[in-house]
Amino acid sequence: MKKALKTILITLIVIFATAFLFIDYVCAQSPNNLVVQFEQTPLFKETNFFPGASVTRWVKVTNNSSQTQKISIKATNVNDADRLGNVLNLEIKNATTTLYKNSLSNFFKAGEVYLSDVGGNGGQTQYDFTVTFDPTAGNEFQGKSLRFDLVIQGTETETKTETRVTTFAALGGGGQKALLTIQEESVIVTNIQETSVTITWTTSYLSTSQVIYAKAGENHTLDLTDNVGVPPYPPKYGYARTTLEYDTSPRVTFHSVTIFGLEPGTTYYFRTVSHGSLAISREYTFTTKGVAGITTEKPKGEGVSERGEVTETPSAPEVVEVSPTPSPSMEEGKPQISGEVKKEGLGSLLLASLSLIGNTPWMIVALVLIVCGIVYIGIVEWKRRKKKQ
Repeated sequence: MKKALKTILITLIVIFATAFLFIDYVCAQSPNNLVVQFEQTPLFKETNFFPGASVTRWVKVTNNSSQTQKISIKATNVNDADRLGNVLNLEIKNATTTLYKNSLSNFFKAGEVYLSDVGGNGGQTQYDFTVTFDPTAGNEFQGKSLRFDLVIQGTETETKTETRVTTFAALGGGGQKALLTIQEESVIVTNIQETSVTITWTTSYLSTSQVIYAKAGENHTLDLTDNVGVPPYPPKYGYARTTLEYDTSPRVTFHSVTIFGLEPGTTYYFRTVSHGSLAISREYTFTTKGVAGITTEKPKGEGVSERGEVTETPSAPEVVEVSPTPSPSMEEGKPQISGEVKKEGLGSLLLASLSLIGNTPWMIVALVLIVCGIVYIGIVEWKRRKKKQ
């Protein structure tokens, strides 16, 4: 009976010790040690990117481990058959300090580039990535593109990386900015009703669709400094009203926006707006059918735009609906946690845990007590057997 109890006790001690070692190992390998947050994913996805243009995006790194980590960056899976990287310059800054500045082509060749140290226990830093198109680039780069994976890692940790695809599509060349333009002759007002109207136009490049407008007596003076919208609405650029911004993905060259909730017999001033870069048409007017102040159509309900999409007519004239606005990526701008806990055997877990014990004082005490317990039980068992003999 006593022998059975001792065997059970030894087994429990071994299991207990293994559990503690395993927990400590898992904690040491926690994927939360290094968190990388991108301003958007992909970090860069530019169209209408012309010579002389530049774009800046940020990447934030948080170090939740107990030790300082050396943060580095590199490019992988590079696809630059058009050699666009030769005329795109990359600058990486931390606050006002420039950490790297060279062409993307040289960045691809550089391999791992050290950025800075980030302190442990929640230390955080932000890196600003600016890509500039060489203003002297020639026409041979018009319509060219490149792709690569951007990898950020803490060199003091294991498997702590974040990868995001970066895409550029360049338009223009010869040092001339290939600006987005609206063909003014293409701006057409159609299907004028008492409370709705459809406006169409075309642009030189793929871009979004928006109409800013105001009825007679409301402000309709173009003001490019009025460029901050109130989500989900984009900027009004000095006009009293605006539609939502449509065709954000995919973008289009033929644009059609139907405005609902207008007042009968009323004159409206409007401009069409498209974003690739930014293009705003000159001002136009239209007058709705019917008698001012008298509404014969339903103020609410469902309407169908000329695109054939069902839209809900808002109760207030300001609100406009034409087509479903694509939902932004659920990943965009959210912290992306890197790393993974590897599946390993019990033996490798024990060996890995033993290498960590020196950094964990309580584990040293626990291990010493366990070993002493096993040795003591062994001695007692040996003496008992010796007496029997």
